[in-house]
Formats: sequence, structure tokens, C-alpha cells
Amino acid sequence: MDRQWKWRTVVAILLTALSVLMLLPTFVGVENEGEEARLPKWYTNIFSQRLTLGLDLQGGVHLQYKVDIEEALARKTSQLAGNLQNAFREEYKIDVKTKAGTGKKGVEEVTTLTLTFPTPEDTNKLDNDFLRKQTLEFIVAGVSENVATLVMTDDAIEQFSEGAISQAIETIERRVNEFGVAESSISKRGDGDLVVQLPGVKEQEFAAAKEKLSQTGQLHFQIVDRQGLPEFFGKVMKRQPSADNWPTDESLNRDSKKTEELKKHVTYASNSNIRSTSREILEYMVKGQLDQDHVVGYEEIFVNPKDKLLTPITTLTKDQEQLLRKAKDFSPDAPVVKAYELHYMFSLHGMSGENVEDANVGYDSFNRPVVQMRFNQIDADRFYEMTKKFTQELMAIMIDDVVYSAPRIKEPIGGGRVQIELGAAGAQAQKEATALVAVLKSGALQAPLRKIYDSQVGATLGEDSIESGKFACLIGTALVVVFMLIYYKMAGILANGALLLNILFIFAGLTAFGATLTLPGIAGIVLTVGMAVDANVLIFERIREEVQTGVAVRKAIELGYEKALSSILDANITTLIAAIVLYQFGSGPIRGFAVTLAIGIISSVYTAVIVTRLAFQFIYCRGSKEPQKISI
Repeated sequence: MDRQWKWRTVVAILLTALSVLMLLPTFVGVENEGEEARLPKWYTNIFSQRLTLGLDLQGGVHLQYKVDIEEALARKTSQLAGNLQNAFREEYKIDVKTKAGTGKKGVEEVTTLTLTFPTPEDTNKLDNDFLRKQTLEFIVAGVSENVATLVMTDDAIEQFSEGAISQAIETIERRVNEFGVAESSISKRGDGDLVVQLPGVKEQEFAAAKEKLSQTGQLHFQIVDRQGLPEFFGKVMKRQPSADNWPTDESLNRDSKKTEELKKHVTYASNSNIRSTSREILEYMVKGQLDQDHVVGYEEIFVNPKDKLLTPITTLTKDQEQLLRKAKDFSPDAPVVKAYELHYMFSLHGMSGENVEDANVGYDSFNRPVVQMRFNQIDADRFYEMTKKFTQELMAIMIDDVVYSAPRIKEPIGGGRVQIELGAAGAQAQKEATALVAVLKSGALQAPLRKIYDSQVGATLGEDSIESGKFACLIGTALVVVFMLIYYKMAGILANGALLLNILFIFAGLTAFGATLTLPGIAGIVLTVGMAVDANVLIFERIREEVQTGVAVRKAIELGYEKALSSILDANITTLIAAIVLYQFGSGPIRGFAVTLAIGIISSVYTAVIVTRLAFQFIYCRGSKEPQKISI
């Protein structure tokens, strides 16, 4: 055996050893949570990855969302209405009434905006130059007397829709990563549906996973109406329910058990603050009290239920807050519980956060944590105009109707770079800054998401799938092994050894690349088992032909591999191209099949062409004496 083949032998041994070392954490590592580690820490630090199973094999969470494009377009139109009102008032000193389309009425209607001017002559002020300063997506569709109609262009609607779906996928991916599910799958289905799969999420983690993904709302900023707040809160206070005089509204009386639970909750209401340990009670109090120019938001707080004022407690750690969020039932005797505070804001004075480019935690000159946020140029100008008009007012930072912070605008902010001061130092301020950055970075959705369906795939289905897959693999492998032994004798033993090595390399490859083994992936392994011996069949038949024509054994082996190589490469390269196409254009199970197939093809070519050749070299090509026969 020459030096070249000796080096190939060393490489094959090293690859085999490396594959075994990589797979040890999967088969010997911790099986159950809390169980003592079976491998040394230094070992698991080096070989930290384990072979991960897909949703169909180990169970987990399956969710489906609808990207609500109509609702997002309606909000965009409503925001433009507010911007145009402000622009006409500042530039021309006229009050223009606007009417924007609302959601769930069709894309054409929600992207239509009507402007009613004081006089017909004022409509001339709506020229192209003025409109371009406010938006490039709407055009003037018509003018009749003192009413002008604006519509969003088809290209703008299409571009907005595509961007909203892409952004929704990216945002969900960030939130899933925060949840810690590395082998998650997020795919588009149909026009606007998104399917999210979280393999390995256990039953006790199901609620937490859904809660994390339920935050897939739209980030936006709204100005708080401080002047109108006392009057509004005064009306809302009158609807405060009490256990002795419980309202008959359906929202508070869905069933007797739920009603009794709600009666235990605590609510504090005044002209300046309204807080409750039940969001349902706050929603009931607000019901029917809002006009079209205002919206409300609910801020999550933590309070002592025995405190009549329900004063927010801000000294809890992140872990303590997480524990309180998981509490299913309300207890009036608990020292601290989760509660909600009501906020009252203008609906037209605000802007969306779809163009927040970045957010991070920074520090001011006194080394206090601050939140630094950056807009793109389009929204930078809008943010400047909004902060210029509403200096010294409060600006609520929201995802859907949940308020996460309401800082005061100290001065007009230009250039798109915003700094939110928390006014404190220490671990608590750091925690608040980090939480707010997570909201700004993960909440920048152009269109809200509506949950259509969610389910948990049980472990039983996964176990059944694994057993079926194991049985299929064993039967397929056993049939191939028996055939090769009977038909090719000693050469069949070498081919079977290469086949087992091929399976080892496939599992090691899936582990190395962090790929997920799914049920279609098992099908790919079964297919690879059949294809793996196909290359050996071509080689062995070529060697047989050469031996039958009288060629010496060593020369026959050499010619057999040389003549079969082109056919092997042609067949496997075309299959590899098909696997790449499946991965590129497929999704979910199709991709799982493609990944396993691609790794299997590369591994089978290596084991069939290199490993079996090494075995032949070791058996028949050592020493100077020419072997007289070959078992094939």
C-alpha cells in the first residue's frame, strides 16, 4: 500500500472516531431534565451539539398565524390622515376633516382617505409637492367641490404586503430564538399564513411558548391625551363593577366559576389613574366610552392587592416577574400579583414602529442606562414633527394595545436617533432598559398577526413515528445486507461495513450542521441505504468482468474502481442537484428530506469509493505476491 492510501486510511479512521465522539452526547448524554450528566463537562463543552428530532418525532408546539394586511393598511391610512391634518394646520392654517377606511372592509376601502376642506378653493392646496412631503404611496383619485379622495397605489399595496409578511417571519424568528428553541421551523403557507413549529417544547412549556409568540403585534407610538384623561377616566369610573352590584354584561359572566373568580379581583379608579388586577374588568369599564379620536392601552404592572391604590412595585427581579406571570389564579392574599394600568391616547397622533432600524441599551453622562433607538430617514422626519408638536407630552410605546413605557418628550428629536431616559441607575433600570429594547427590536411589525390555530403534538405520536422509522430502517438495511452477503460474499461484507459507516456519517453530519431529523428525514436515510450499495454494485460488477477476462486481481480492482467512478458520480451528482432544488424551494418536511438525502449522498460516495477501496487494498494489495483469486 503506497503512502497516498496510508493517508486516506488515517483520514477514514479519524472521521470515524470524530463521528462517534460527536454522537456520544446524543446517545449517552442527559435523557431527563434534572438528571446528572453522564459525560464530563470538558467533553460536552467541545462536543456540545446533539442530534435534534423534529416536531413529528419528539412532539412540540404547532401554531398558525394570519398576517392581517388589511388591518395594517387601515392603520397606515389612519396615520396619514393625522399627518395631513397637522400639515394643513401648520402650513396653511386651515382645519381639514379626514375620514380613513377601517379594517375588515377590503383592501380598496381601507386604503381610501377622504379630505373635507373648509372651502372648494382650499382643495388647490393639495398639490403634488405638498402630498409628496407627506407620502409617496398615495395619489389624488378625485376632487369634488370641497372633498378630495386619496388612494394608495397598487404597487405600494403589493410592496407593503410582501414586506409585511417577510418582516413577520423575521420577527417571529427573533422571538423564537429568545425562547431558546434552536430547531424551530417558520414557513409561509398560502397568501398570508405563517406556520410555526417548535419541536421539543414540553407540556409545561406550552403556555409559555404561546405567550411569547402571542406578542407578535405591531409596534407603534401614540401621544397620551393628558388633558382629556380626567374627563374620560371620570366616565370610566362610573362603570367600575363591585361584587355586591355585579353587571350583567356577557364579558364578565361567561360562566359561574369565572364570574366568582372575577369578583375577587381588586380595582382602583380615580380621575388620574385606573388600575385593576383583571384586564377583563378594565376592558368592560372602557367598553362604549371611547370616541374615534382616541384609543386605550393596557400596561402590565405588579402590585400588592391589599394596597388600595394598587401602586406599581418596581423592585422585582426579572425571574420574579416571570414567576408572577405564570400564576394561573388570582389570590387577594398574595403579597404581589400581576395587574394592569389604563392609558388614554390620541388615535391620530402617533406613528408606527415598522421603520425602527435598531435599538440598544446605552449609558448617559452619569452612567445611567438609557435606551437608544434609530429610525430610517422617512420616519426620522415624521418623528421629529411629532416630537416638535408634542414637546413635554407623554409618548406611549406599544405593541398592539399593550403599553410598555410612556416616556416624556423633553424636546424635538431630529435625525432619527432617539434616546429614552429612565431617570435611574442600578440593576432595576438596567432590567427596564433591556426589556424595552427587546420590545423595540422584536415588535417592529408592519402588520399584526392573528392566531388561527395552535396545538401540541404529544409524545405518543413522536414515539410511534420513531418506532415505525426504526423498523423501516432495520428491515431495509437487513434486506440489503443479506443480499450483498449472498451475492458478493467477501466483497459483500466490505460493502455492508461501508453501509454501516455511511449511516454513522449521516447522523454525525446532521449533528454537525445542526440539522433536524424528521420523519421524511428517516425516509431519506432508508433511500440512502438503497443508493449506498448501488455504487458498490457497479464497482463489484466491473471487477468481476475484469477477472473473468483474465486480468490479475490487483489490476482488476484498480480498473473496476476507475471504470465505475464516472457512472457513480453522474448518478449521485444528479441526485444531489435534485436534493438542493428540494431544499431551496421546499419547506418543512421537504427540506428535512432534502438535507438528509444530500448528506447521505456525499457520505455514500465517500464510503463506496474510498472506504471499500481501502479495505480491498488492505486485503489484496499488501506484499509483493499477487493474489490468485478474489471473493466477489
